[in-house]
Amino acid sequence: MEIKDIANNSDEILEDFASLVDQYPPASTETDNSAPAAPCKKDSRNVCLFWQPGKEHLQAWGRDANNLPGVPVRSGYMVPRASTGGHKFLGYYGTRKAVHVTWEDIVRILEKEDGLTFKQLRDQLRFLDCSQIGVVGHNDLKNLLDDNRACLVQDSEARYFLKEKVLSKKKLLSFLVRAGECSIDTLANVFSARRCMKTLNTLLAELVEDGQVEEIHSSSKSKGKALLYRAVAGKKASASVDETALHEGYVLFNGKSKVVRYTTSDGRIATAKLANSRALLLDGDKVVCELLISKKEGFAAAVHRIVARSITPVALRIVGRDKKGKQKKQWWGVDAGSRRCNFLVRENSAFGRLYPEDIVLCRITEEKEGNEGDYFTAEVIRVVDSPMSIKFHERLVRLNHLAPGEFPSKARLHASKLAQRSEDLQGRRDLRDIALVTIDGADARDFDDAICVTRTDCGYLLQVAIADVSHYVRQGDPLDEAALKRGNSWYFPTSVVPMLPFALSNDLCSLVPHKDRLVVSADIRIDSQGHVLKTSFAPAVMRSKARLTYDEARDLVHEMDEATSEKFAPEKCEGCDIRSMLQLALELAELLKKRRLARGALDFDFPDSKAVFDTGGHLSSYSYVFRHEMHCLIEEFMLCANEAVASFLGRTDLPFLYRVHEEPSYEKLQELYASLKHTRFMKTLASKTADPSLRQIMDTVRGTENEGIVGKLCVRALPIAMYSPYNIGHFGLASPAYCHFTSPIRRYADLLVHRVLKRAIGADEDAIHAGKTLDIIATRINDDERSAQLAEREMNKRLACLWMLDRKKTEYIGHINSVQHYGAFVSLDEVPVEGLIPYFSSGRARNLVLGSRVKVFPTSISLTSLFIDFALVEVLSRGNTGTQGKGKANEANI
Repeated sequence: MEIKDIANNSDEILEDFASLVDQYPPASTETDNSAPAAPCKKDSRNVCLFWQPGKEHLQAWGRDANNLPGVPVRSGYMVPRASTGGHKFLGYYGTRKAVHVTWEDIVRILEKEDGLTFKQLRDQLRFLDCSQIGVVGHNDLKNLLDDNRACLVQDSEARYFLKEKVLSKKKLLSFLVRAGECSIDTLANVFSARRCMKTLNTLLAELVEDGQVEEIHSSSKSKGKALLYRAVAGKKASASVDETALHEGYVLFNGKSKVVRYTTSDGRIATAKLANSRALLLDGDKVVCELLISKKEGFAAAVHRIVARSITPVALRIVGRDKKGKQKKQWWGVDAGSRRCNFLVRENSAFGRLYPEDIVLCRITEEKEGNEGDYFTAEVIRVVDSPMSIKFHERLVRLNHLAPGEFPSKARLHASKLAQRSEDLQGRRDLRDIALVTIDGADARDFDDAICVTRTDCGYLLQVAIADVSHYVRQGDPLDEAALKRGNSWYFPTSVVPMLPFALSNDLCSLVPHKDRLVVSADIRIDSQGHVLKTSFAPAVMRSKARLTYDEARDLVHEMDEATSEKFAPEKCEGCDIRSMLQLALELAELLKKRRLARGALDFDFPDSKAVFDTGGHLSSYSYVFRHEMHCLIEEFMLCANEAVASFLGRTDLPFLYRVHEEPSYEKLQELYASLKHTRFMKTLASKTADPSLRQIMDTVRGTENEGIVGKLCVRALPIAMYSPYNIGHFGLASPAYCHFTSPIRRYADLLVHRVLKRAIGADEDAIHAGKTLDIIATRINDDERSAQLAEREMNKRLACLWMLDRKKTEYIGHINSVQHYGAFVSLDEVPVEGLIPYFSSGRARNLVLGSRVKVFPTSISLTSLFIDFALVEVLSRGNTGTQGKGKANEANI
């Protein structure tokens, strides 16, 4: 009996305490044998203890291993002393006699109870005399078992079985009839016969000699050919089974293996591990089984016959293509709890092609016989999960970077109650007649900014309308708390983790076409030289006249597509001439960009990547997407609006978050110069100035094939922009004051700025953060932004690996963008993929320098480490460089 059993049965022990004292007077080693007094409280281990007057120790009472009431705890359980915390021997309780045990007694017990350990057997023998508990000598019992070992079997748990009850030719043949092919190891495990392998081999040899069992060799690819045993078909009748010993049940998968759930003779529901693991069974099959032997975790069940096949679809894992079959679109699969490829799965065109390790839901169509065993044919009805699908990798990236999950129930409930009311429009400036339009990416769903440009006497009027999220999300409410915890939205190729529930981000706050929406408007008057003359801000209501993508806006302005021109004709945009407005907007955007660059702002133009997926979520296209004038138009207008808000709020005493960007450190600039010092354009710059600026470096390489490479090196030299209540300016934009105002749907910093702006113009009295709280929020959303950026980088690496997996040995052309002591990194020209050319792969790789144009092919792609290795085929040109330094200039930034 364990101490925990004492605790579990302590209440019943207390009830029988008085009678136990009379029945079993204590036989203590102390001179004072007085009976224990009233019980004390339970100690810290919840063991029921009893105090004996005049003693320094406590005594424990409980039941023995067979749960017989009224038996005191034996001396083997040490009970802590009350005073010192040590242990004290308490002695036996009650009177005991020696029990004389015979071999017949052991046989009688083992016939009733299958599989008893030495201790369990000894405890059973103690109760041979029902009137009194006896004592069984340890050595006497051990000698008796050793003398009769030929009649016993012990399993791996050292349990004793009667050999004739475990092993017999009839039992072996009966099992082989139902199990099919079995190795001797399987038979030894099923019959717990590891300790009597000689007997098992003898019985199998006799069955083979009698012609009832045949020996065959497995066709496994492992070293050597395992010997298997199989019942001979013509002799199966001799292995008849007593029908009364059979049970009807269902095959189930319990998370680790297949089991049979059956009903016992007394009506209980029990489970038994499936003994014949090679049987062709489905989860949910109705079977008749035979219980072979009692095991530690239950009975082992051998299926006697299948009553009815399961009609439930089965989940399969694809393991490989059927190379022997005539059909190229057939794959072998295994189901849960099985190790055999029992399913031949045919691709379904509705779900795209299959890949190894895909998890698919299939419908069984037919059961067939094959040379290497029976199998099922199945058809795909749904692709559940695929390690090659984008959904799988999106979930993995979310887990890796602890991306937010579901919104709290309070936030969802609060969002469901929000709606735009007629009284919300009162007191707002009416912009519903102005030609405001949204221009976003093709897959965008949350439209938080709209623009309109008109000509004035002194130049231009830029009107930027931003969704008024702060009207619905008030400080301290459930939505605000959820948005603060997220910090920003997380974007993935096919999904988004929004900062706000979709009820707001995609509907109530989104500036969808032809619907009234609440906004905060910024009117910015600009002269013909690009100088900002005047700004004004107000809460307003607007109605978007059109939703355009970047490509549609470009095609409309340049009349490149008739369908686009017809789609955005004035009669379909509430009478507004969108084309003329965008042409004027393009004129203003070019003026603003020229003005921004003139004051010293940096201008990096890196292409984006675009991934296209098939219906199964597999990557079907991966390419660069280059920005054009409409991307620049929206960028310039948003920069202008953000600067205008920062400049306005900076003149007030209200606290808010700036977007700040420090100058690069001297050490970073020196590392950059060291990486570029041998290039020809740097030699040209060095003749003019000793320490060229980043702007001078970029102007020198602009328009050349090395613009992208040098631009990335310059970005790595720059510190990270962040949010701060303290203004230090924005180095990259050459702006004295800058903040984020234009994306409150997806950035919490913008939402905070909206609250402060509305407080400054007297439009709202919602609480705003200040002081230490604002510092903490800034740190928090900086961390959230960084996490989202790292998740995006990992996602891009995974897309690159997925794209290259099926393209080994395909040659690509690229440029060397970094040289390290272990190899050279190459960026491919055709697809947004970067990888390493290790020096050990080719001696010529050591001669590569920054900007070299090379031809390579992928040799190793790892979806675990997210690395791609390339082999060098040919050096096409050595680029614009002489020799390359091999210091640690770029290593920390790769």
